[in-house]
Amino acid sequence: MFWKAMNWLGDNWKSIVLLGIPVVISAILQLIRSNQSLRKKVELKEKENQIERDGEALEDKLKEQAEEARRNSIAKILEEHEATLSKLAEEERKQIESIDTPEEATEALRVKLAQMSIKPHEVRPPRFRDPRKTAKTRLCRCGSGLYYRHCHGKYWKAE
Repeated sequence: MFWKAMNWLGDNWKSIVLLGIPVVISAILQLIRSNQSLRKKVELKEKENQIERDGEALEDKLKEQAEEARRNSIAKILEEHEATLSKLAEEERKQIESIDTPEEATEALRVKLAQMSIKPHEVRPPRFRDPRKTAKTRLCRCGSGLYYRHCHGKYWKAE
């Protein structure tokens, strides 16, 4: 079979050369074009990969910046909160130290209740048990060590 093909080529080599040259040239040109397009595809793929890497790096950088900004804002808010709390505690301490009489204490309570949106008539005094109905040896719940009748029981009022 091989020899038959060689004999056929030997007999028809002129026609093969004349017809084959343009075919071979067009095939070579097509290979060159496809090689160039492959090169362009490879370059585009490399550019795409580089863009993805740059995008990931930028995303990581932006995440770090956002996290740092978040930490800074939280720290700033906590500092402001602590400063406000200490200022309020100082003001309250000064108000408490300025109270000298029961009338001033009553007025301070009214102001505090107004700040808390509680109306004074809504506040009831504590209810105490009837000291006549409690055992003589029952100690007061406030922890004073006195008997209930002699401690909080003396503020009892019949309702």
